[in-house]
Amino acid sequence: MVKWDIWRFIKSNEVSKTGKMNMSTKTQRDIEKTRLLKAKDSDINLTILFDQTSTILTNAIDLELRHFKTNQTQIRVLTMLSRENRPITIDELANWCLKEFIWFSLLFIAWEKRD
Repeated sequence: MVKWDIWRFIKSNEVSKTGKMNMSTKTQRDIEKTRLLKAKDSDINLTILFDQTSTILTNAIDLELRHFKTNQTQIRVLTMLSRENRPITIDELANWCLKEFIWFSLLFIAWEKRD
């Protein structure tokens, strides 16, 4: 659908002598119609709202954690370590926090240097 729209857009425009594309009136109306339909789509608006909320919460949490000189991933690791009654592998931590194995190796080396 998107590829066809782009192709139709390119075909409906003419290139002026300066090399710039001039949109036809029909293309401009089509673009405006699509823009209005998407602006009123509740699914798109809800997705945008969730994305904005996620960004705001992440920034607020990061600001709070700066007081402790730590970040969200370090807090996740400490939470998981405190909740489990068994030894946890680095692979389990990486899967739980959605990080790479090497990241945890570097984290533990930094924590050892702190102590």
